Amino acid sequence: MNETTERVTKGDGYAVANLNDLGEGPGFRKIRKELGVTAFGVNAIVLPPSYETGRHLHDEQEELYFLHSGRIAIEFGDGTSHTLEPGGLAWVDA
Repeated sequence: MNETTERVTKGDGYAVANLNDLGEGPGFRKIRKELGVTAFGVNAIVLPPSYETGRHLHDEQEELYFLHSGRIAIEFGDGTSHTLEPGGLAWVDA
């Protein structure tokens, strides 16, 4: 059985959506809740150009960042900085 809302189409064992339909403007898009993910966390962050975020960390949770569009510089705990471009990935330990 398929179930479709304005934002998400869910079927037997799957869900599909578009990031643009999961929120407006800058900030977090709650992908996990909207798609019904239960095994791991997943969010999208939409940032306007030239926006700088604060420091972010987790004591027990690893994170993987994927850059869909634009360009972003990420500074890591050891002081190094890396620039990601579209398709870029960064893994960070807890």
